[in-house]
Amino acid sequence: MEEVVGANRNYEDKGPLPESPKNLRVFGVGAGLILLVFWTLKFFYFKTGNSPVLLGLAAYFLISGVAVHAALKPVYRVWIRIAHKIGQINAYVFLFLIYYAVLTPIGFIMRALGKSPLSAMAAAEGDSFWVTHEGTPDKESYKREF
Repeated sequence: MEEVVGANRNYEDKGPLPESPKNLRVFGVGAGLILLVFWTLKFFYFKTGNSPVLLGLAAYFLISGVAVHAALKPVYRVWIRIAHKIGQINAYVFLFLIYYAVLTPIGFIMRALGKSPLSAMAAAEGDSFWVTHEGTPDKESYKREF
């Protein structure tokens, strides 16, 4: 596994989905149905004529997904590797956008309003950020914390 700079060391990337018969079946039937929907839209809705290549691909995926799983392995490998890389990139882009589109403006607004989520006193008011509490708790409260 390649090392990504700044990646979480506790996260283990499991990689692409395994080539189990169930995954191959789901991939074949799903891709076949999607291609069949595209062919139907092209033929009936847009009326651009018959597309035997699209219909043939839909039939290949549907038949392979239902009956012959091994025929889908090469296509599945390529598709899943590409989808896995796209997913990794999307995760970083999504986290970047959430941070800079949501958290940064909230921080600017709170700073402009003089709010602090840490409940810290301003340094100008005292020498310390220590929050004082009144009273001393009983010794029994230390024995039963929860």
